[in-house]
Amino acid sequence: MNRKPNRLGSFCVIGLFAVACSEPTQSPLTVQLPRPEVFTDLIRPIRQMPLGSAGDSIETIGASALTPRSLVVLDRGAVDVRLFDLSGGRSLAAVGSAGDNPGQFRNPYLVATLDSGAFVVLDQGRRILSFRDSLGQLQKEVNLPPGMYSGMVADRAQHRLIVAGKPFGPRRAAFAGDLHEFDFNGRHIRSYGHLPKPTSDWASRFTAEFAAMYQGEVVTGLMNGSRLRFYDPRRGSERWVTVAPGWQHLEWPSDGLLKRTASKSTVAERLTAWERQNVLMNGVFPLGRDRLLVRYQGFPEDGSRFYYYVLADTLGKALAITHATRVTVLGTKDDTIFWVPRPDARPQVLAVGIVKQADSTSDTQLAQRSSAHLPE
Repeated sequence: MNRKPNRLGSFCVIGLFAVACSEPTQSPLTVQLPRPEVFTDLIRPIRQMPLGSAGDSIETIGASALTPRSLVVLDRGAVDVRLFDLSGGRSLAAVGSAGDNPGQFRNPYLVATLDSGAFVVLDQGRRILSFRDSLGQLQKEVNLPPGMYSGMVADRAQHRLIVAGKPFGPRRAAFAGDLHEFDFNGRHIRSYGHLPKPTSDWASRFTAEFAAMYQGEVVTGLMNGSRLRFYDPRRGSERWVTVAPGWQHLEWPSDGLLKRTASKSTVAERLTAWERQNVLMNGVFPLGRDRLLVRYQGFPEDGSRFYYYVLADTLGKALAITHATRVTVLGTKDDTIFWVPRPDARPQVLAVGIVKQADSTSDTQLAQRSSAHLPE
């Protein structure tokens, strides 16, 4: 797929009135970028397996997470949580249903894994943290203050859950910052971190914040930029890196339309048109050997979704970039990556692979190295 150099972007569900923040405006840098390649040349497939059975495919793949032995996927179409066996793709359970009663979901939006296969789901609709055991059974629910939450990750070494977003209302003083730390019982410990002010009203509408853990640091990014923040909760320090400098350059429309109090439908139409001309950063997956897989999302005219993946080091340098692809990465364990090649295919397939090596590692060695990260 040919791209114009100033049109690129990310992944995530976009809310018109999401949390405000953005990176300072920067002019593109002249750098040597890798030649785009096919996803399966960058990520060498080791094996693939059916994901569940033909009759129980995931309607709409939402957030996902890996436990030591299972894959947890939020099905935003069926409004439930699906558990699959990592070693063979077998469906283990479907838990939850649409509703407002304990154990039900209105908008299951984020998921993170805790200890021993347990996990927690953030329901944006009910504004709760739903704590589950390894079989998906409800353990407890914890209320969150009203707000827009778009990222969540667990620091299992410290037994902490970090939720990214901005609360609203009377409780926001106790949640000052954009990162909110809870213990594994759901008790709020503290909040910290502050993001830059958005450069425009348009930019503030693409401020969904995603999060991941990398060697004790919370890694976050925003849809409206090309930078990642590495925040060390223990030291209270942070550093910012620009991913693939010069590859993504977003040009925002004028704020004049918003200031003329345009209708919501007019603003939505303009945003949709702009999305189809750009791709936005929307996820990051930690890898081994000081590397990250950064995902960008774009929308063609038919309203579907495609991605670019950038393999980068922890200073932001691009080591490899994929062509546009429908591949949906679900999670990583060191250099082992789990993905769905075509989310709309029936039956669905779970593929497992490993990031290609810089040396001449054989396929046999790659398979052995990959299996070392999989449950027995």
